[in-house]
Amino acid sequence: MNYLQRDDWIDLCREDLDLAAGALCELAREERWPSARWNSALQVWSEDKYLGKSWRRLSSFLVRAPEEFLREISQNTARWVRGAASAVECGDAVFLELCEQLLRMDYPPDKRNGDPFRQAINHPIGDVTEALMQWWFRTGLEDGEGLLPKLQPVFSELCNIQVTQYRHARVWLAARAITLFRVDPVWTTKNLIPLFDWEKYPSEAIGVWSGFLQSARFFLPFIDKIKDPFFGTVGHYEELGERGAIYASLLVFAALDESSTFRRKDLREVTKKLPDEGLQHTAQMLAQLVDGEDDQGEYWDTRVKPYMRSIWPQLDVPRSELVHMYLADLCIAAGKQFPDAVKTLKYWLKPLGQHAGYVVNLLHGAGHCKKWPKDSLDLLHRVVDTNYQWPPTKLGECLTEITEAEKSLRNDPRFLPLDEFRRGKKRS
Repeated sequence: MNYLQRDDWIDLCREDLDLAAGALCELAREERWPSARWNSALQVWSEDKYLGKSWRRLSSFLVRAPEEFLREISQNTARWVRGAASAVECGDAVFLELCEQLLRMDYPPDKRNGDPFRQAINHPIGDVTEALMQWWFRTGLEDGEGLLPKLQPVFSELCNIQVTQYRHARVWLAARAITLFRVDPVWTTKNLIPLFDWEKYPSEAIGVWSGFLQSARFFLPFIDKIKDPFFGTVGHYEELGERGAIYASLLVFAALDESSTFRRKDLREVTKKLPDEGLQHTAQMLAQLVDGEDDQGEYWDTRVKPYMRSIWPQLDVPRSELVHMYLADLCIAAGKQFPDAVKTLKYWLKPLGQHAGYVVNLLHGAGHCKKWPKDSLDLLHRVVDTNYQWPPTKLGECLTEITEAEKSLRNDPRFLPLDEFRRGKKRS
C-alpha cells in the first residue's frame, strides 16, 4: 500500500477517511500495526466531524489489537475514545471493552508534583474516565437510580487507591462527584467521599479536591456529606492554586444558604483562616451576589448584612488593599441599602491608592452621589488616599454631584481635602 508511505498521510486522513481507514484495517487483518500511522490518523480523527465514521470503521480492530501496540498509541487512542463517547451508541459493547483495556494497561510512572487536574486531562487514564462519564450521561440520568451495572465495578476499581495510576481517574470522578452522588448516593458515599479527607488520605485529597473544585457547584446535601474535609480544606488553600477562589466562593454559599445546617461558629472560624487572597474572592463574590439580585436591598438586609456581622472576620490584622476594595464594591452594590452598607462596613473602608479609581468609577456609575450625597462623601473620604500620586478620574464628577444634591456639604471637612486633591493641590 504505497500511499501509507506518502508524506501527506495526515492530509489523506483528512481528505479521504475511507481510503486511509481501509488501509489501516487491511494491515490489521494481516496483523501489521504501524503505530506512527495510527497515531497520526487518530489524532486527525479525534476532531468532531470524523468521530462517528472513524469509530464505526476502526473500533472493532483496535479492541483486538496487540497490547504493546495499543500502549504505543494509547495517548491518541484515549483522546479519540473520549471524543467518540458523544457519537457511539449507548449500548456499544466495544466502547466499554476498549475503555477497560486502556484502563488496565501499565503506564510509565509520572511525577506527583504539579497540578493534578492538568495531569489528569493529559493522561490516557483521565481521558478514558471522562469518556466513560460522557457515555454514561448520554443514557439519561435520574436521581437515585444507581450506577449502571456495567459501570459500577469499573468505577469502584478506579477508586482503589492501591492502583497509583488511577489517581488520574479519581480526579475526574471527583469532578463529577455531585452527579454521582445524586444518581447513586450509596456508591458515592462508600467509594468516593472518603477520598476527600485530608487527614486519612493526604496523598489523594489534593487530586480529589482539585477535580471537584474544577467544576464545583454548591449542592448542600453533598457539601454536608463532606463537611469536615470541606472545612479542613482552608488549611490547604495554597495547594489549591487558582481553585482557591472557587473554594472561597463555596464557603460563601454555605454561609448564605438559609437551609444550611452548618454552625455559624464553624463558618466564622474557617472564614477567619482564609488568607487575604481568599477573603478578596469572598468579598468579590458577595458584591456579585448582591448586584445580581433584583432586590439588592432585601438581599443585603436578609443575607449579606447578617453574614458580615456574624461570619466575616474582625479587622484585627492588616488586610490587602483588594479586600478593602471589594468591600467598598459591596457597599455600592447594596442598592437602596447603600447608606446602611457604608455604616456597617465603614471600618473596613480604607485608603486604596491605585485601586481607588475602580471604586470611584463604580460609585459614579451607580448614581449614588445624587441619591445619597452624605454617604457617598463618607465612602470617598474613607477610600480615596489624598496622598496618592494622582486622583481618580471620576472624583471631580462625584464631588460635583454631591454638592449639587446637598450644597452644604461643600464646607464639610471631609469634602475639602478631596476637592483640593482632585484639583491637583497638595495640602501642607
